[in-house]
Amino acid sequence: MVARQVAVCGPRDCKDIDAERAEEVGRLLAEAGVTVLCGGGRGVMAAVASGATAAGGVVVGIRPDTDREAICDGLSVVIWTGMGEARNSIIIESADAVIVIGGSPGTLSELALANRRGGIPVVQLGGWEVLEDGKPVDLGAVATTAAEAVAAALAGNAATNIDLAELQFQRYDAAGARAHRDLVEDIFRRSYSAEIAAEVAFEDPDAFMARFDAYTSGDNAAGFDLIIATHDGKAVGQTWGWPLGPTTRWWEGLQLDNAAAGDHDAFVAENWRRTFALSEIMVDTAYARRGIGRSLHNELLVNRTEPRGTLLVDPNNSGPYAAYRSWGWRKVGTLTPHWPNSPTFDVLIRSLST
Repeated sequence: MVARQVAVCGPRDCKDIDAERAEEVGRLLAEAGVTVLCGGGRGVMAAVASGATAAGGVVVGIRPDTDREAICDGLSVVIWTGMGEARNSIIIESADAVIVIGGSPGTLSELALANRRGGIPVVQLGGWEVLEDGKPVDLGAVATTAAEAVAAALAGNAATNIDLAELQFQRYDAAGARAHRDLVEDIFRRSYSAEIAAEVAFEDPDAFMARFDAYTSGDNAAGFDLIIATHDGKAVGQTWGWPLGPTTRWWEGLQLDNAAAGDHDAFVAENWRRTFALSEIMVDTAYARRGIGRSLHNELLVNRTEPRGTLLVDPNNSGPYAAYRSWGWRKVGTLTPHWPNSPTFDVLIRSLST
């Protein structure tokens, strides 16, 4: 069986912090038994090769030229392409996952090629932010440490490539959701495995399912909408929400940003027809970074008749946050839900009008 191959891309003229991160990424990948692909030059490339080799790993350098003197130390195999920057495509197409460290024009091209290819985890560790109409573009998971970057790169199953056209969606009301409670919990456990292993109190499975039971009963039950996505007969993700009524607790503790949304009382007034609350989107980690989350998001919201939607996002969860912003959501405030051990969330709003 061929070992997993993870491409680590970054500038040859890099910052010290990028080199330090790259060396640590190389070490962690080698310890995981992964073959490291890189450009074989200086900077981030040399650092990742050094880290991986020191840990007994295999490093393949894919060079843009044929200069035998231009390679870095620590390479196990060198491929001299003589193709110039076109070799970036070879690096990306050969990878089961891509980690981008730092920023430069060449690095940006590799990031773009990885996203254009699709079907593999793409992780950014530092580097440039790409904006569209002033909003960050979702170009991959965003990590803040080498360990986070490697964990995100290895979380997906490299053999699990998804044709989004083959996704199937099953829709359930509150009663149907309760009938599929075991499946809901199973998807949650596969989507939040890292948080569960880390014993994050808010993501404890019993606590999560207690919230689910509350969501599917009482006032919420009247409009509760659950969608489960399946691929090749396997449930790979889910999302749900409901319209907010006059007695909703959704807005309890809301602190609006300065002049972000006008009068507080007017902002939180609900009548079942004004606001749809998107409560959860989650995807099995083995299928992450394949566009399933976006597909679930669109499927849930496409036919909503409410003029606005709302969701809560942990501001420290930078990857999903960037995705939501790129999908048209904007921050209007913060709140801490009444649930035990709840973090403080940013409150996002988006127009649902077509």
